[in-house]
Parts: sequence; structure tokens; C-alpha cells
Amino acid sequence: MIKLLLATLTGIFYFLALPEHNYALLALITYLPLLKALENTSLKQTYGLSLLAGMVMTALCTPWMADVGQTFFNIPYPLNLLLVLEMAFIGAQPIAISMTLYRYLANKLPQLKIWLLPLSVIATFSLFSPLLKSLLSYGFIEQSSLIQTVDITGVLGLEFIIVICNALFYQILITKPYLLKSISVYLGLAMIILWLSYSQWRFKTLTAQLSNMEVMTFALMQPNRKPTLDAKNTNKIAQDNLWEFNQYQALDKNSIELAIWPEGTFYGFHYDQQSTNNIKELLKSTQIPLLFQDDYFSTNKAVIENRIYFLTYQNQLKQQHYIKRELMPFGEKIDLLGYEQLLSVLGVEKIPYQAGNKPAYFTLNGKFIVPLVCFEVLKSELVAKSLNTTHSYKVAVVLSQDGWYGDSLQQVSAHRAITQFRAIENRTPFIHVINNGPSQVINIVGENNFNAPHLTRGSWQSTVLVPKNIYSFFKQYPSWFETLLQLLFASTLILTYVKKTTVR
Repeated sequence: MIKLLLATLTGIFYFLALPEHNYALLALITYLPLLKALENTSLKQTYGLSLLAGMVMTALCTPWMADVGQTFFNIPYPLNLLLVLEMAFIGAQPIAISMTLYRYLANKLPQLKIWLLPLSVIATFSLFSPLLKSLLSYGFIEQSSLIQTVDITGVLGLEFIIVICNALFYQILITKPYLLKSISVYLGLAMIILWLSYSQWRFKTLTAQLSNMEVMTFALMQPNRKPTLDAKNTNKIAQDNLWEFNQYQALDKNSIELAIWPEGTFYGFHYDQQSTNNIKELLKSTQIPLLFQDDYFSTNKAVIENRIYFLTYQNQLKQQHYIKRELMPFGEKIDLLGYEQLLSVLGVEKIPYQAGNKPAYFTLNGKFIVPLVCFEVLKSELVAKSLNTTHSYKVAVVLSQDGWYGDSLQQVSAHRAITQFRAIENRTPFIHVINNGPSQVINIVGENNFNAPHLTRGSWQSTVLVPKNIYSFFKQYPSWFETLLQLLFASTLILTYVKKTTVR
């Protein structure tokens, strides 16, 4: 019973350390109760206890899955709660598998326990979808001066530091103190000091440069609409869009360089003639460049593309677009074998979304807009490759609809924190416009320069500070750190297996 309570406590600590609650320091001891519970256990028991910890954490973090089931799949209450349990089981796998592998390796190489814990956790986590990576790092997003080293390693580097802190505290507080004489302990402490020293220096030097950066003035609009799949009700489309149209018309073209509408409204730009004409007239009369998301339907409606449109008007309408490359699992694509058949039984049609295959760069007054759609910002490598170009004065703009997840701040807080880490990793400012809020403007050190209120309809004028080009090692080599850990982890597993075979 004590072991079960300790595993549950790790799940609760994990939950509290993540964004929205932001008890970030709890992250440094989150694994301690579970590590204590795993003492003198078999691998099967290790998996079970770690699964419990992961399920508690995921269930507390994802009650919004019930809203997804009700809104997207029309699954009524209380059946929609089964999606929370399903997500809890799936989301617990990274912790359960990584801790089981850690226990196996720690039994074989006890002198390397301090290093095996972060190696096992980060290498395993890196193999899973970003939807299942509930990283403790995200809770540190308000501690800007401590996290700047992610422009070298990416956010997984910070996770490595957090987990090695857990390993050191476990060694100091719970296991035998004389083991502190181990060289592994001092190497771990040295790594932490090096991380923090670089981060403090980088934060100080880059913050000093902010006042010298180019300023771009824009207007973002947050309609706060409930999500819908009804893209064909043209009367509803025309009526709903009036709010954005009115807000756009009220803008001053002499002070606003760009207007932005978020993801999540079917404007009908390519399939509703009235909306098409209305948007064209808006551009012609106001002449403020417009960035917005809309679905594109092929002529026979067999294929849908999730697009971001960039419209400008100088004597004539100029139109460019970007096609979303990373489709949302279960929303825009189905990854699991047999899942489409299950959805067909439930009466949900096959999802005909088609992914794009290249980034886009929209030129605006000497600056370059790099568009991304919602889920794509979770893919650190995709974002880095999109921003690793010779273009100077880049601004990433993310358009999102987080209304699928209900009115809770849990999911949207994580989404915002991830976007902030992408800004630090790539040393690029981000504008993140969320349909239901809170929208944000992020500078190159990950600080929010503007926050719109949550669940509020409104239009705001803001500015973003745009550097000419700030170097980021991660932006050039986004997969180096996780690839290195994966190779080290695989090599360790192979060596322990070979050693075991040789002894026999």
C-alpha cells in the first residue's frame, strides 16, 4: 500500500509542476517518491507502479479529453470520460517504460545510477509523440534566466537537468550518503552549474539587445468561438464572420502593418462566394495585409487542406498560402491500425485531410512571416527547420483553436509554454493567436510581451520585437541532443546484454 501511495504522490507532484499550477520547484523532487517505491521491486512491479504514477499525472492533466469526445466525436457524458481513461493509459507509457528500463540498467550498472535515470527518461520520451511528452520543463517557463541553454540542447536538455537533479536528491536524501564521493555526483553537479552559468549569461546579453530590435505593429483578433465541424452552413459562415470584418475595417492602416485572425473559423474563402467577395472587398478598402487560417476543399471535396492565407492589396489582390504539414492525430489523421474502422462504426466519416510538404515565407515590410498551424508548434524539429533559413528579420506566427479542449486552462497553458520554448530554442519572436485565448506575443528570451485574456472576445493592437538574426545552435541542429542520448542509451542496453551473455 505504501508503494502505491508513493507512486500516486509522484503523479500528483508531476501534475502540480506543469503549467497552469507552475509549482516548478516540485519538478526537482517529482521522481523521489516513485524511486523510493521502486526499491526492491521486480521489473513487472516497476512497470505497474510507474504506470500508476503516469496515469495519475495524465488523468489530472487531461480532463479536457472528455470535452474533445463530446465536441468532436459527439460522445455523450459519461461515456466521454472513457477517453480520459484511455488517454491516461497511453500518456503513462513514457514514464512506465522509461522507469522499467532504468531499473533494469541500474541493477546491472549500479555505479552509474545517477546518469542512467535521466538517460533512460529522456531517451524514452524522445521516441514518443509530442502529444505524450508531458515534460516537467514546461513548468519552468516563467524562470526565464534559468532556461536559456535550450538554444543549444532544445527543451529535452532542460528535462535532462531536471531529472539529474532528482537523481542527485535521491542520492543525498534517501540512499547512502557515502556514495556522494562518487565521481558521477560531481560530474552531475558540474553539468548543472555549467547549464545555469550559460543560461544566466545568455539571458543577460540577449535582454540587453531587445531595445535595438526592429518593431512590427500588428492587430490580433480573438473571436472566442466554440469549435465546430460545420463548414458547409454558408448562412452561418456569413453571419459569424461579421465580427472579424467589423474589427478589421476599424483598423488604422497608417499604424497597423498586419491583421491576424486565428484558426478555428470556417471563413469559406475558397468555397463560399459571398465570403470570398467580402474578404476581397475588405482588403481593397482597408489595404492592411491579412493573415488567417481556413480550410481548402478540392473541387470534389475528396481532399481538405488546412491552410494559412496571406492577403495583401496594392492595386490588386495578391494571395499566398501555406499548407499545414503536421496533421493533428485523430483530428486530421488516423495513425492507429483499425481506428478508422472503429470511427466508421460510430458514424464518423474518414478524415480526408492532406498535409503540405514545405514551409512558407511571407514578405512584409522587409520582414519575413513564418506561418505555423496549432499542433505544429509541438514539433521542435519541424519548427527549427522552418526557421533555419538565410532570411533575416523573421517572425513566427502560430494560429490555433484550443476550444476543442473546453474552458480549462490546462491544455492551453501547456500549448503556450511550448510556444515560448520554441521562441528560445530558435531565438525567434513568436506571435501565437488562439481563437479562445489567451493569445500571446513572445520575445527571443521566451518572455510574454503581451497576453490577451482567456475566453474573451476582443481585438488588440500590439508590437513584436524582431531581431535581424540571432544565432542558435539548436536551430541549426535540432535533433543532435536527442539522437546522442538515443545512441548512448541503445549502446548501454546492448553492452549490458552482451556482458550478461558473456558471463553466462
